[in-house]
Amino acid sequence: MIPGIDPQKLATVQKVSQNIRANIVINYKKNEATLGLTSADPEAAAMIPNLLDQFVGGLATQLKTFFQINGEIKEIGKK
Repeated sequence: MIPGIDPQKLATVQKVSQNIRANIVINYKKNEATLGLTSADPEAAAMIPNLLDQFVGGLATQLKTFFQINGEIKEIGKK
């Protein structure tokens, strides 16, 4: 269990988010990783932009905190 997370709320979110499919590609030749999230369920699809913001923000924080890696986040087509 994740500390500080209400198990009931987590279960409610997971009922929707389990309909999201993740596609993660690591390209070692280009030193790149990409994450794609998709869903045919409209309610789950509506969660994707927020999830992307959370994942990217968390990753950026970890890169800076642990490795002192700086960079930028480019957003394309955000509504």
